[in-house]
Amino acid sequence: DPDKTVLTEEATVTMKGISLSSYLERLMTSVGSSNANKGQEAMEWEYINSMLRLKNWQVWREGE
Repeated sequence: DPDKTVLTEEATVTMKGISLSSYLERLMTSVGSSNANKGQEAMEWEYINSMLRLKNWQVWREGE
């Protein structure tokens, strides 16, 4: 859709010399993915609230 912005994020986690490396790699990947989702949700929330504030302002201006 040309009217939408696409946000792409990529992360690579590599740990060597640690006996828990595969566990830590999965943990870091999970945390990174979770944080990316939070970022997207925050952007969507801000957009929706900005549109609501704009609409409220327009209604207020029409009432003057």
